[in-house]
Amino acid sequence: MRLPDTNFWIEILKRPGCHAAARFRRCQRAELRTSAIVWAELLHRAGNYKLSDERRQTIPHPLQPFDCLPVDLAVADRYAEIQDALETKWQVIGPFDLLLAATAPVHDLTLVTHNTGEFSRVPRLRLEDWTLSAN
Repeated sequence: MRLPDTNFWIEILKRPGCHAAARFRRCQRAELRTSAIVWAELLHRAGNYKLSDERRQTIPHPLQPFDCLPVDLAVADRYAEIQDALETKWQVIGPFDLLLAATAPVHDLTLVTHNTGEFSRVPRLRLEDWTLSAN
């Protein structure tokens, strides 16, 4: 089971013929989850770029079939553990990425991202980069 992050969704929305989009099309609905964090980031970006209302409505469309995971107390607890560990090493990551990094292990998911440089700082976080052609 996998949790694609925001940059994954942006990649497949911008480039429907890319490797990540091809791999996405081969997935079953039950294999993927999404997060309220991803929805929030995508909707914010759409508003930030002042896209038409019609365009804004199409942005989250690919996410709708997938179960959307909330930020709950288990995620908050894991968030604090990860944040403490990263601060100790002076290797902090962005707050939204940190919430996704906390969500994935709480739900026993692999995080799908092209942002492996930042996410690889998180101990024991399973990562996959679907933008690579070898995947």
